[in-house]
Amino acid sequence: MQEYEKQGTKFLIIFCKIRKKDENEFIKALNELKSKMLLLGYANYPRFCAEIMASIQVNGM
Repeated sequence: MQEYEKQGTKFLIIFCKIRKKDENEFIKALNELKSKMLLLGYANYPRFCAEIMASIQVNGM
């Protein structure tokens, strides 16, 4: 649906819709993404995700 880039980072934030029947597979893929990002040398990926989620919660999105 939309992509956002936070300046100064190498990551994109992508908002998308998924079908309810695909929800479990999507969550499984996201969990695998964390491991893959760490293997690719992006050690700050988990921290970046936590900061974005905290920002979303604070801003009421």
